Amino acid sequence: MSQRAVTMRCVEIRSYRLKPGTRDTFDRLMSDISVPMLRHWQTDVVCHGASAHDEVFYYLVRAYSSVEDRQRRQDEFYGGTEWRDGPRQAILDLIEDRACYPLGSTPYIGRHSHGRPHHRQAQEQGK
Repeated sequence: MSQRAVTMRCVEIRSYRLKPGTRDTFDRLMSDISVPMLRHWQTDVVCHGASAHDEVFYYLVRAYSSVEDRQRRQDEFYGGTEWRDGPRQAILDLIEDRACYPLGSTPYIGRHSHGRPHHRQAQEQGK
């Protein structure tokens, strides 16, 4: 069994309470536009998807090298025209409420090389 290096990362969990009936649209916006945009900006999107237990909740988990790196990257991303002139308003229009939980310096093993399937992919695969 191979061993993986454990590094300390600032992990952030965001939860969204969506407006009723908007989860599929929100998921498409996140999967097709927002998450690829975050990754283009070198943000480590660990996983994202809809809650398996509630129709109106969605999550996004990201990892950064430090708390300062998190702040810098988010300032650049959310302050940029690509986000502001892109999917920002369409995404915000679907959110009832949101919460952010930065965990600070946390042991982080990382994703498997193939990544974790997000909720829509898991549904399509019958999982």
